Amino acid sequence: MSSSTLSDRLALPIEEALRWMIRDELPKRRYDAPLSSLPSSISSIALLGVRVDNWNREPGMPAAMGDAHPDALVMEEALREIRAEDLDISGYDISYGLGPHCNVERVTAAVRSRGDLIGWLVHHAKQGKWSFEDEGAICEPAKGRQGQVTLWLKQQVECGAGPGGEPWYVTQDSTTTPVRAGQYRPGTFCKLHWIRGADDIAEDRAGYAFEHAALVRLAEILDGKLSYLKVKPPIAPPTPWIAAPPARRVLLSLVARSPDLGKPAVKAIGPKPRVSYPLRRIDPADYPLAA
Repeated sequence: MSSSTLSDRLALPIEEALRWMIRDELPKRRYDAPLSSLPSSISSIALLGVRVDNWNREPGMPAAMGDAHPDALVMEEALREIRAEDLDISGYDISYGLGPHCNVERVTAAVRSRGDLIGWLVHHAKQGKWSFEDEGAICEPAKGRQGQVTLWLKQQVECGAGPGGEPWYVTQDSTTTPVRAGQYRPGTFCKLHWIRGADDIAEDRAGYAFEHAALVRLAEILDGKLSYLKVKPPIAPPTPWIAAPPARRVLLSLVARSPDLGKPAVKAIGPKPRVSYPLRRIDPADYPLAA
């Protein structure tokens, strides 16, 4: 396809442009060597270390489809320049709502050093999915060996005596049992086993933040370098875990307005009139047990 002017280029968000490169263009590339001589780990973008479908694997693309688009090759070269250690995700507010006990710096450093950024970008481009699913924290009551919920109670235990002979006490958690079915001693509690805690949530957020920052960086690198596409910034939200406040709703008044006064005309509602009933007398002689 011939080069187009800047005004004629097709504008695509970076997510869709990356998907076009991975799914529609790079699989057109073919290897001249026979399939039997190729190592099993070879990839159409081997320098990225990511497996992508190519001509030698089904479904593949026939030779009549032509070669990969030149813009796709430029995007591939730009993708090789993305490094997690060069990305700044300090503005993504990963610690939002997680509390001070979450070690965000340690979690972020661990995600940065994993080296799977390009792989996730290619994976999500093939899926066409860039959403963030926050599962939240998951916990369950701590259970004993037989599967029952273990109950605890804080108790003071004597642990010695002071210089004047007064006893010293220490507070510790001791196992307890219900007084009877459905009744517990005051202060009884159960400990929680966290299946998914704050560090796990921070890890998912950090992974999403690195991907989003990589998309932003890739769009900056490709700006003005493509002949057919005009790459736009990502449309995926940068911090989907921060919910926007709901829009304020203005409720319409149901009170009728007077066109003359311009104020709500409220009709005074007085007490309902009491209904007069005939006088009723009860004669004790009518009681069933009256003698």
